[in-house]
Amino acid sequence: MNQFYKEHKKEIFLFLLMLVLELAMIFAISLRSEISIYLRNDANEFMNAVNNLVYRHIFSLDNISPFLPDNFRTPGYTLFLSAIFLVFSSFKPAIFIGAAIFALSAPLAYLIGKEIFQERIAFPAAILFAIEP
Repeated sequence: MNQFYKEHKKEIFLFLLMLVLELAMIFAISLRSEISIYLRNDANEFMNAVNNLVYRHIFSLDNISPFLPDNFRTPGYTLFLSAIFLVFSSFKPAIFIGAAIFALSAPLAYLIGKEIFQERIAFPAAILFAIEP
């Protein structure tokens, strides 16, 4: 484990930086507007699709009958939300799990940048990417 940390300390730093900043942003927004702010707008369509998928076994965005099949939303994120809903019986953990998954993009940006540019450019660029809200 110590060897892994030594070899990947920049990637770990970028992941933790982005994760902490995302969680701080979620906390700050939830203090002002409660966590339900994340469950509005297009989130309602995803929640309808998940409920229809879990309870009616159809991929539909409708919230009233007839539940017609729909292809407006792609199924990937809906299946991700369905798995979270089946495990936790709530959509709120998806906010935090999504933040953790998205925090992986900062080290990924660094690793890709390191392949294309020099280290002295890739790391600061990844830090800028990680702190962008």
